[in-house]
Amino acid sequence: MIGIDIEEVERFKNLTPHLIERVYTKNEINYCNSYQNSYLHFAGIWCAKEACIKALNGLELALNKIEVLHTSKGVPYINITSRLKQYFIENNIKNIHISISHTNTIATSIAILEY
Repeated sequence: MIGIDIEEVERFKNLTPHLIERVYTKNEINYCNSYQNSYLHFAGIWCAKEACIKALNGLELALNKIEVLHTSKGVPYINITSRLKQYFIENNIKNIHISISHTNTIATSIAILEY
């Protein structure tokens, strides 16, 4: 399965602290806030979470239960939580791969399940 999402980053310029805490993990918040234009990164991570939900067709999972982390080289990946791990086992999924991209106006992400 493949999931994709695209968003206008303008929507992420004035996120309330309540919404940020509801949608993003502490690690994601710290990552985004480490950049001058944090809203670009909040938009990209949002897209990655939405793309994952679309790829994981049928799994009901809150956005804050999908954690997008980055390697030391900046490559994004999904932190496989216990709920995801169980879903992966039940559906013979080996991994989920993501890619995030953005401009100053648009953010997008794709998620691909590896079987």
